Amino acid sequence: MDIEQAFEGSLPANLNEACAAWTQVASRCTHCGSCQPRCELLKDRTLDIGTIASKGQELFATVNKATQAQQGELDSAALKSGIRRFIAEEPSLYQALRECCFCNHCTATCPVGMVASQTTRPWRQLFALSGDMPEGDSKIVSVDKEWHIFSVYRAVYGIAYPEFYDLASLEPGQVDTLFFPGCALVSYMPELVSAVGTWLNAQGFVWALSQSCCGSPLMSAGLIERSRSLRLKLLGQIRHGGIKQVITVCPGCDEELSEVFGDEVEFKPLSELLAQQHATVAEQTGTFTLFDSCHDRTNTRHGRALRALLAENGCTIREMEHCGKNTLCCGAGGAVSAFAPELSARRVTRVLDEGKATTADTLVSACPTCTYTLAQELLNKQWPFEQRNYLELVFGERVDWSAIFERLQAMWTGEYGEWVCQQLL
Repeated sequence: MDIEQAFEGSLPANLNEACAAWTQVASRCTHCGSCQPRCELLKDRTLDIGTIASKGQELFATVNKATQAQQGELDSAALKSGIRRFIAEEPSLYQALRECCFCNHCTATCPVGMVASQTTRPWRQLFALSGDMPEGDSKIVSVDKEWHIFSVYRAVYGIAYPEFYDLASLEPGQVDTLFFPGCALVSYMPELVSAVGTWLNAQGFVWALSQSCCGSPLMSAGLIERSRSLRLKLLGQIRHGGIKQVITVCPGCDEELSEVFGDEVEFKPLSELLAQQHATVAEQTGTFTLFDSCHDRTNTRHGRALRALLAENGCTIREMEHCGKNTLCCGAGGAVSAFAPELSARRVTRVLDEGKATTADTLVSACPTCTYTLAQELLNKQWPFEQRNYLELVFGERVDWSAIFERLQAMWTGEYGEWVCQQLL
């Protein structure tokens, strides 16, 4: 009985898939070492992606023995014990897996085309199954529930969009397009969401808004089955509404949703639409450097369109050392800040240092979560440039991050503090 068969119908489906993926990666990896110098976690531990996959195989082989002893029934105690034993025996590898930001920079040049996150992500679920992921962290980002950090923030500060169709209450045939801003944009930057909505209306789109999340925070917390269920729920709403096109701002949302939606709908980056419609960039003064989202690494679709849009408007672009397929993590990936805040801070600073080296006046980001993460660091320390989301430049709207972070802190102790704590703690 092989590993996959031993757990068929017993483990969550994605872990069965992980077992198969680990087997494939372990057999394909040539241990050439190309991934090691591209990632501090691998380089410092002389690890490679093939070795991480092999460790997964070893863990499941151990649990498989206990399963066979129980006539094929999954021994959950053995699974939990096996994971705990792995953590005790492989503390350095455990730390590397917890510090992985899933940016896939390490395998961007892999000669056999492996993608690191397909190997490292399933470990988070194993750690969650064994109780080694903090429950409190996951409650704050339980984006599949009614209340989480984003919905609570919107409720406390009255952020809503009654002027637009909403995906959750859509009737069949009302629209054919969905605008999916992502949780950070729809919660913290309502002025930009409204500006995009006005532009879509002017272009003749018949569309609805989703205030949901793509499920990425659940992934990082090891709640992979819940993340998949959330995306399937969104797919059900899209089918019900007869939607054929999804417009995204965040490359991460694009990547996460398309994994489940497949070819049922067409995904269209907003930057691509703006470029195709020859949109005018309201703020063109100075020089710009672009920070590409790591989720845009594979096809660079968002970044290429953004560059075309800025170039058509006569903007001067100075590229960072790491850009396009070679881009880095902004520091938010994998929710590493909850486990290793100093490492996450170093990743943020690394990006800002590269932006500084270009001597550009403004660092432009496409992903709203990248914008949020970089803005937080810019408030803590003086840097010789601004940092803006590209939608701020296009629509001439300036996001006040100082006020946003003040509100995020104040809502815990203000008029609704007790209620906020009840929902999130």
